[in-house]
Amino acid sequence: MIRFATHNDIPVLKYIRRICFMEDDTFLDRYFSTRFTTYNTLVYIVNAEPVATLTMLDAEVHTPKQTLRAAYIYAVATLPKFRRKGLAEALSHYASKIIRDRGVEASLLVPASEALSAYYIKLGYATPLFVEPNIYAIMKYLAENGGVGTADEVLKFHVVKEGVPFGLIKLHFPFTSTLWKKILG
Repeated sequence: MIRFATHNDIPVLKYIRRICFMEDDTFLDRYFSTRFTTYNTLVYIVNAEPVATLTMLDAEVHTPKQTLRAAYIYAVATLPKFRRKGLAEALSHYASKIIRDRGVEASLLVPASEALSAYYIKLGYATPLFVEPNIYAIMKYLAENGGVGTADEVLKFHVVKEGVPFGLIKLHFPFTSTLWKKILG
């Protein structure tokens, strides 16, 4: 079963992230006090306990021609005992439905490995995303310091035709690769 996280889930969410990402308590405390929202965090429940999670941080994708509302998919994690059972894929599909229902035009993520890139490409994240170098530095800071700003702050990504390879983007409305090229200018 998939549902939105509650504040009561925070201890288990910290445990999942500690196991999956080896994040320390200082980082986790900072993240959960500044960035966590129940509105944007999904959990996969098995036997009444969260065993996997996915977060959708509010974001914008700025191109030379327009700005798209986006969700930055962050901290997708499944406890080792529950991996390879389709939980992360189910969370991703559920998140895509929520993103579309909210009228958000795109989601983006940064896979931690080539294998994860291939996995997410199968889930529809097929468009390579390049960002201006200063945005890469901001996102590196986010990854290393438990969040930038507060939960209501929108992350801004300035997308360019060529730049720092950053991750993958999934367009949730009827965009074609031709239209995406036109959006980029």
